Amino acid sequence: MQLHNHLLVQKLDAFIRKYYKNLLLKGVIIFIGLFVLFFLSVAALEYFGRYNSLTRAVLFYTFLTFSLVLLLRFIVYPLAQLFRMGKQLSYAQAAEIIGLHFKEVSDKLMNALQLLNQVGDKNSLLEAAIQQKTLELSPL
Repeated sequence: MQLHNHLLVQKLDAFIRKYYKNLLLKGVIIFIGLFVLFFLSVAALEYFGRYNSLTRAVLFYTFLTFSLVLLLRFIVYPLAQLFRMGKQLSYAQAAEIIGLHFKEVSDKLMNALQLLNQVGDKNSLLEAAIQQKTLELSPL
């Protein structure tokens, strides 16, 4: 039995992709909100203050730096994770996240993953146990 062809692993992969899509959506909303807030703050400071060129330059470059940091943190990083660049959620971490929301399957899911990691090509008893656990978890 191939680990990456197993139904449970495929469902966990789908969960991980959905997790990163939700993280990206949340990041876009946070980015837009903070960007607009900071832009309006800088514009108000510029409008009400009579600043010299140096102060205006500091405000401008601070705004650019802040915007770049926000873009990297809330959009580029989750986008890279979505395309599997860098460190990913492991199946165990995904199972823990699922277990936080569905208490009744937390232990079953972790046990099924542990069994899946232990299965060999010759051990049909473990394969049967994994199939049984997968069928128990399939409605969720």
